[in-house]
Amino acid sequence: LRVNVDPAKAASARLSNLEVGTTLRPAYEGIVASSVKSLTEEVEIRVSLPREERANADALAKINIPNSLGNLIPLE
Repeated sequence: LRVNVDPAKAASARLSNLEVGTTLRPAYEGIVASSVKSLTEEVEIRVSLPREERANADALAKINIPNSLGNLIPLE
C-alpha cells in the first residue's frame, strides 16, 4: 500500500508527514518490543500488524495518529 498525505488536511489536523510516517512504519515494518537471550544468541521479538492487515486499506484507515496536541487523528 502507498499512503499519500494531503498537506492541507494534515495541516488542519496539526499532523506532519513525520508524525504519519512515525506511526505507520512500525505498524508495517514492525518494532522491536523485546528480546530473548540464550547462551549463544539474542533473538528480537518484533511486533507489527498481521500480514493480512498490512495489505488491507480498511485496516490502514483504522489507525489513529497522535498529533502535536496529543489528539488521535484517524488516517482516513
